Amino acid sequence: MKKGNIIIRIDDNLKKDFMDLLAHYDFTMSDVLVTFIKDVVNKGKLPLNILSKLNEARPSILLNIFEIKKALINSSLIKNTVIKKIYLVGDYAKGIATKKSEIILNVVTNGKMILSNLNPYKDELISKLNKGIKFVLNDELSEEEKSLIELEEICLFENN
Repeated sequence: MKKGNIIIRIDDNLKKDFMDLLAHYDFTMSDVLVTFIKDVVNKGKLPLNILSKLNEARPSILLNIFEIKKALINSSLIKNTVIKKIYLVGDYAKGIATKKSEIILNVVTNGKMILSNLNPYKDELISKLNKGIKFVLNDELSEEEKSLIELEEICLFENN
């Protein structure tokens, strides 16, 4: 396999501190960075602690779960008595959202709703969050799709 180089700019003091720490463990910078990059590629996402630090540095790019939940709770959607639960799914739930990711909400109802009934709520949430919104009705998902979603879903609302 052909190998390439990566050039990064880093503060000299930070580089020295990092190199000293690695020397203590008898690792090189290449050892650590290649292992980190392989881990990220294999998992398909950045570690949450690193993702949150990157998001803090660029807060205008991504919303966090609490902002999404707040907008949802303050929307007219939760006043609809047909809705039992709303789950966040997709990239935002997995912690791998990018600025191109839309917010995907899995809506659990008492079975008396069709997807087009959610369009006014979609427009309301888009205006609150300035982000694309996609609704999925849990009743319209296959059992396989439901089992996949259950692995990542985050409950944002439950109608008691």
